[in-house]
Order: sequence, then structure tokens, then C-alpha cells
Amino acid sequence: MKYHKYTNFITAEDCDELASWIVKNQNSKYFLDAYHPGAIRKTTRFSNDVVYPKTAYRVQENIDNVVKDLFKLDTVKRVQSFPNGMYASIGTPGDCCEEHVDPRYLANHYTYHFNVILSDYENADLFVDRHLVTLSKLDGILYPVSELLHYTTKLTNTNSRLFWCFGYCIPIKNAGL
Repeated sequence: MKYHKYTNFITAEDCDELASWIVKNQNSKYFLDAYHPGAIRKTTRFSNDVVYPKTAYRVQENIDNVVKDLFKLDTVKRVQSFPNGMYASIGTPGDCCEEHVDPRYLANHYTYHFNVILSDYENADLFVDRHLVTLSKLDGILYPVSELLHYTTKLTNTNSRLFWCFGYCIPIKNAGL
């Protein structure tokens, strides 16, 4: 498989805490416009001084272990341009993300994202390598964003699309693509 889906990856309590943090802080200096074609989204991706809740680091540690095991790594390398290797995101009705690939941040490494879904929403479907990936609240997905075209369709209801992204740089020799 080119991507790995994890059903019910986080607990409802962790989900609620991360989602509440996003809602509480969405209008703060931490959240900036995503500036991605099609996106009506705010993100912490560009905030250098963001203070994340402890839950985010606990979830990240769990993901670190998944990544180390899956790719046979002793340590992980995070996407350094994300504050602490992660970012939070909120998409509002009409939000979508046009088809794209992300950059490789390190030579001889693929960029992977592990996204954790924190809300129920309508549409805003994720397509990876032109295949629909059905995700629900509490689910996670790990995929090589630097290698596969991906996009989301338009968010059509009034529920915001909340997710948390954790970025990794995986050595090409370990990726198995």
C-alpha cells in the first residue's frame, strides 16, 4: 500500500482535547491562512512560537513509535519547518485543497505526513494517488506527501474540518516505495 490508514488511532479524550485547543486558539496569533490553492483554512504551520498542548506531544510519541516500527528506524527525523514537527489545521465550509505534492525537506528522504482527524465533516474527501481514502474522526493516515499527488474535495456542511498533521522525513532506502 502507498498509504497506511489507522482506524481509531487516538482516543476520544485526546481527540476532544486537540479539537478544543484548535477551536479555542483559531483566532489567535498561532493560526495563519494556509495560502494553499483552494484552501479556506487556518494553520499553525507557519507559527514559530506556538505552544501546543501536552496531548499533541503524547500523540506524536505514539506516531513516532509507529513510524520507527514501520520503516525500521532507530530515530525519527521531523519536518523541521513545522513547529515541533507538527501543525494544527481548521478548514471552514468551502475549504478544499487542490491536487499537489509536498516538497522533500531533506536530500535522500521522502516527506511523510501522519494526519489525525479530529472532527466529523461532510465531503472534504481525501484522495491519495487519485484513490479515495475514507477517514473518520479519530482515524489517522500516513502517506508520502512528497511522492503522491493528493487533494481534498470541498467541505460542504457547517462543521469545520479539524486535523493535526505530524511531519516526518523518511530515508528513501527505508520507505519501500
